[in-house]
Amino acid sequence: MATGWSFGLVDEANADPVERAANLRLQHAGIDEEARIAHVAIDALETLDPPWHEASIGQTFGLRVTADELAALGAAVDAILRPYIALTREDAPPDAQPVHVSLTAFRHPLP
Repeated sequence: MATGWSFGLVDEANADPVERAANLRLQHAGIDEEARIAHVAIDALETLDPPWHEASIGQTFGLRVTADELAALGAAVDAILRPYIALTREDAPPDAQPVHVSLTAFRHPLP
């Protein structure tokens, strides 16, 4: 288990084409892995104990925000989740289990 991953845009003004291509491939691979994990989790949902089944979350939101608001939202979500990161959490209760959380937020590419 990893602490997580994040991606950002390559500085286009100083972008090396090889670096840009590698960055894009890594971003796509990360998104593909997110989808794979989600599919496996959905297929196994009915096998979970009721509390875990009920606690599982599947939500999407269509927001209308500015770039600054989106950046602030990302920072706020990060601040909420960071204390629970598995590899660095020292105060986890004995019955705590590994949980995968993913968040993608970007300007919608379609009109």
